[in-house]
Amino acid sequence: MKVIPTIKEKWQASTKHQKKWFGQWHLILGGFAGFIIAIVGLSGSILVFREEIDRALNPALFHVLEQQHRLSFAEIVPAVKKNHPELKLQYIYMEEDELTSPYRVFDGVKREEIFINPYTGKISGRRLYESSLIGFVTDFHRTLLIPAAGRYIVGTSALILLILTISGLRLWLPKKWSKLKANLRIDFSANFKRKNYDWHRVLGLYSSPVIVVLSVTGFCITFSQVVIPLLFLLNFKSPQNIGQLLGAKSAYSTGVSPLSLEDVLTIAARTMPEGKVRGVALPADSVGSYRLDILSKGISHAGEREMLVIDQYNGKVYLNSRRDFPNAGKAYLSWLTPLHYGSFGGLPTQILALLGSLIPAALFVTGFIIWYPRAKKQRDKLAGKKKK
Repeated sequence: MKVIPTIKEKWQASTKHQKKWFGQWHLILGGFAGFIIAIVGLSGSILVFREEIDRALNPALFHVLEQQHRLSFAEIVPAVKKNHPELKLQYIYMEEDELTSPYRVFDGVKREEIFINPYTGKISGRRLYESSLIGFVTDFHRTLLIPAAGRYIVGTSALILLILTISGLRLWLPKKWSKLKANLRIDFSANFKRKNYDWHRVLGLYSSPVIVVLSVTGFCITFSQVVIPLLFLLNFKSPQNIGQLLGAKSAYSTGVSPLSLEDVLTIAARTMPEGKVRGVALPADSVGSYRLDILSKGISHAGEREMLVIDQYNGKVYLNSRRDFPNAGKAYLSWLTPLHYGSFGGLPTQILALLGSLIPAALFVTGFIIWYPRAKKQRDKLAGKKKK
């Protein structure tokens, strides 16, 4: 007579199968990418305080003496061109409102970062960005110092970290709800093996919200060329049209003089009156356009990031991120970096991001301690069978 399993027995069998399946993937992916995830996380923990560290190590670069008149964006560009005609200005920006903060220019060809005195328009310092500690750590965090393929390895490891977190949460769930309380704490009276296992489970559980955010944002930063078009498609907007707007050409005509930067900034102020210009990309040639990076008031520590692309001759606004980007696109522009580095809420969120960056290394070590005795036992068992 065939015995028909009860609903409870079917559920228990299904749960056991799921745990086995999740456990296998958790083990395989952890072994495959655990070390990479750990070292990427450790480098990320340094970058949480990258601005503070960089300024502390290089005070001469980030601090100038306050003088009577601070040059605006409209004034600084002509001053730099006059004082340093050999310098090809492509993009100039300022991160802080402080009176002692310099303007900064990045030379993409020489990979050089140049600091401009905001009162004189003269170079106050320069450095090869990759040669600085923060530059080196940033490059390592993004690419593992591996040309071309490195950034994709890091991006894929972020996706694997997300899968490990989800599978770990599934493995954490107890078979019986009566054991839930025990799974929420560490038994310090147990032996080393048990305490290590508890540490692995508890750290993974309590850090999971932060790690999910770090892994998702890390993946999106690496694969932005795929993620951004997808965001537009999901909001029924054509990413091709946005690409055309970003690369919009100015309406060049013979004999027509380009607008001054002051005129362009006036147009920007009229378009986004509450915004502050933080960066200006100058036209690369006679048909290039201005791109202005603007910060408006927002919850984020860095503000709400917005963008304008403006014709250098007639002042036509080709792209207004507030108008042309869907909400998901605007959130991506404003929130991705602050979320990844925890900079949107000051010190409390930075501490959370710091802990979230360090914990993958702790999980890798505790996970290895769990795995190694089991692997050794299985290897010895197979070796014994071969001898027979």
